[in-house]
Amino acid sequence: MNEAQCYLRCYGARSGLVEVVSTVKAVPSKDDLWYWARPLRVRVTGEELRLQFARRLEERREAA
Repeated sequence: MNEAQCYLRCYGARSGLVEVVSTVKAVPSKDDLWYWARPLRVRVTGEELRLQFARRLEERREAA
């Protein structure tokens, strides 16, 4: 189904107030993707993050 068919199915007949337009998807340039070129620095491991989250949940339970 295209967008017009979906609209018709959900909302019924379309008045002149609604217009379906298509958009052009822009392709990012290399300048827009500069942040991917830098290496990621992991400050917290997944396990440390999980433990911190579990501690916060426990503290929340104790406070309630």
